[in-house]
Amino acid sequence: MRIMMKHKLLLIVLLNLAILPLANAQKQSDENQLLLQEYKYGKGFISVGNINLTVNDKFKVKPDVAEFTVTYKTEGNSYKEASDKNAVTMKEFNQFLLDSGLKKADLTTVSYRNLERQIEQPIKTKTVQYQSSYVVQLYIDQNLFFNVTEILDKNGIHNVKQNNYDFNLKQSGNVSHYVFNLQEVASSREKAKQLTQQKYQNIVDELKKLGDNTITVSAYDNQENAQDTNSELVKKYYVLNTLALKVKNFDLIGKIMAKAQALNISVNNDLSYSVSDEELENTLQQHEKMLYKKLEEKADRLLGNHYQLGVANYLNYTATDDFPIPKNPRLYAQSLVVQEASIDNKIDIQTPEDLELTLTMEGSFEIVRKIIN
Repeated sequence: MRIMMKHKLLLIVLLNLAILPLANAQKQSDENQLLLQEYKYGKGFISVGNINLTVNDKFKVKPDVAEFTVTYKTEGNSYKEASDKNAVTMKEFNQFLLDSGLKKADLTTVSYRNLERQIEQPIKTKTVQYQSSYVVQLYIDQNLFFNVTEILDKNGIHNVKQNNYDFNLKQSGNVSHYVFNLQEVASSREKAKQLTQQKYQNIVDELKKLGDNTITVSAYDNQENAQDTNSELVKKYYVLNTLALKVKNFDLIGKIMAKAQALNISVNNDLSYSVSDEELENTLQQHEKMLYKKLEEKADRLLGNHYQLGVANYLNYTATDDFPIPKNPRLYAQSLVVQEASIDNKIDIQTPEDLELTLTMEGSFEIVRKIIN
């Protein structure tokens, strides 16, 4: 029994010895906490908890960056030819941009594409033909019709039509009114005219032998003969190079677009305005103190007269934009297709509107009250 009592006493002593450092550590921690609070607020105040707060406000920000893209399309009989043409013009355009004050960082190639297409191309004929033609009115005795057509056949006229609507025709005997076309083709306009006149005169002379026949020319034409145009499928190669631009001097926008169009570079209808990181940071710095003051005022309303706002355990602010969809300028530039449409090269750029920015500040603060003795 005594042995057991001794063991129990020994165990209690050991437990006390083990707990003693922990108790001392806790006591030391509490003392340190009190010292920290005394350092923060003085001996007359103590922290009693925490409060989480959030405030926000809206501000107008002027955009300081304009962004848009241009695309240059070149054509060639090979990829190399199309690419070389593209490189020459784009090099000139890039140099113009740098000379105008843009930086290399403001220029980004966002797309470079090669296309191959088969198109129909007309085959040009080396010889040009001219056609001279008469419209001939012929009044003949119906009894002589077959004799007349025999003469016309010998001269290559195989299509003769009767004019049934000639109300001025004297109905004497069997006279009828006929119409036919006389055509000759030659390598020159003058030669075609001579051949037509010669054939017409031959017909007139032969008809006179048949008797009293009236023949006249009512219309004459002499023009280049419409040739049957053949076509062939040929391969064409295209390079489309799209460059994105950032412009901070808005006065340069119209100048840049005009230069692009002068080089037959298409200005895409995608102009938009934004706020740069630098301008955004300046706006945040300007309004940070204002937001913090609103945060303190909100805390005072919530805490009342018995408590005060202590130091911040956590503080952060963020910016979110409520920017409207930017209004694109009215741009009339060449269409980005292989068969380009004809569009007026007119530029009309709208002035950018102020953009609205929402700044939010959130934080966690200690709640402090006076120590009542």
